[in-house]
Amino acid sequence: MPNSRLDSATRKILAALTGQAELSFRGVVADIEQHVIPTMASIARSLAVTGGRLADGTFTKDIADVEVAALLDAAASVIVRFANRILKEIQDIINAVIGAVRDVINTAVGVALV
Repeated sequence: MPNSRLDSATRKILAALTGQAELSFRGVVADIEQHVIPTMASIARSLAVTGGRLADGTFTKDIADVEVAALLDAAASVIVRFANRILKEIQDIINAVIGAVRDVINTAVGVALV
């Protein structure tokens, strides 16, 4: 015979996990589409232009090196910002699960234990 309290607790915790994950990662997908992809595409185009200018003699190797370094820094910045965003969303998911576990425990013992 299944334990209905355990089933109820499991459902509450899973609901917190799936609800927060859906909310969090919907925003991540939007961030990728609206910011990450366009910015990385712009950086790629700039790299191609720099390569073209180096090839046609408009840029010296030293100037091209400076341009490429700046573009690589820009790409790294986008990647780091996005990684931080992902970590923040994971933190929100963990906090939602911890909150649900806390509520289940407090309900089970009948007092605010946790």
